[in-house]
Amino acid sequence: MGNNEVLPTFLTPFRRKIQQVSADGAYDAIACHHVLTNKGITPTILPRSNAGYPEEGHPRN
Repeated sequence: MGNNEVLPTFLTPFRRKIQQVSADGAYDAIACHHVLTNKGITPTILPRSNAGYPEEGHPRN
């Protein structure tokens, strides 16, 4: 199971509005960024050591 599949399951039980999620490079995937931004959560995820620029306008860029 990849991190982009685990992240939504992890966020589900919280009753309060989550404003920001901080994570290490294991969660630096476009899918994880999309899950968080679709829920209105600001992702602060460290880039992986071999990270490139994923797409124009991506918050990590």
